[in-house]
Amino acid sequence: MGNRENLWPFLPLPAIERHRVVVCPSGLISILGVDATFNLGDFSVTPTTYRPLKIYNVRSGKPPVFLGPFLVHQSKTEQNYRYLGSAMKRFNPHTGQLKAFGTDGERALSNAFREEFPEADHHRCFIHLRKNIEMKMSGLGILGRDQNEFLCDIFGESVAATLYHGIVGSDDAEDFYAKLCSLEKVWNDRERGITNREPAFYDWFVGNVSDTSITSMLKPLRQKAGLVDYTRLFVFH
Repeated sequence: MGNRENLWPFLPLPAIERHRVVVCPSGLISILGVDATFNLGDFSVTPTTYRPLKIYNVRSGKPPVFLGPFLVHQSKTEQNYRYLGSAMKRFNPHTGQLKAFGTDGERALSNAFREEFPEADHHRCFIHLRKNIEMKMSGLGILGRDQNEFLCDIFGESVAATLYHGIVGSDDAEDFYAKLCSLEKVWNDRERGITNREPAFYDWFVGNVSDTSITSMLKPLRQKAGLVDYTRLFVFH
C-alpha cells in the first residue's frame, strides 16, 4: 500500500478464528472496538476488541472481552489504519462481513474502517464523547455539578433502576432534531444563569456533536448491531 514506515500487524491464529463471532448473524454480533493508544514513545498500538455473545462470565453475567488483531505503527494516518483493516480481511475473509465497529471519534481511524468495511456501521464511544462535551462546558465556565443536567439531557440517566433516555436515545434524525430544538431555550437560559454571559454551548453542540450523534449513536443503530441491551450506549471494552 505504499507505506514508508514499518507496520506490524499481529493476527494470532486463535484471534483470527474467534473473529468469526463478530460477523455472524444477529444474536452473535459484537461491536468491534478499535482504539489507538497514546504516549508509547515512538510507536502506537491499535488493538481491536470484541465480546463473543454466546459466552458468558459466570460471575459478571456478561460476555468476556477478547483481543482481536492489532497493529503496531509509528503514525496515526488513515493509510496505516486501512492497512490494519485490509490485513484482517486478507487473513480471514469472514472479517469483510463486519457489521459494526466503534471508535473514540478519531477521524483518520473511523474513515479508514468505513472504507475497508463499507457495510459496517460506525459507533461512537460514549465515554470519549462525554469527556469532549465536559471539556467544552468547562471552557465555557459550566463546572462540576452544573454540567450534570446538560449531560442527562444528552445521554439520559438511570433513576431507581429506570432508564430515562436522552436525545441520543431518539428514534431517528427527525426525532433527534425535534428534541434538540426543544432544548435550545432550556440550555441557553441554564447557561446564562450559571455564567452570567451570553450562552454558547447550544450552538457549539449543534455544530460539533449533533451530526456524529445521529450517524453513530442513535437507538436504531444499536438495535441493528444486535446488541443484547440496545438501551446502553457503546463504550470501549
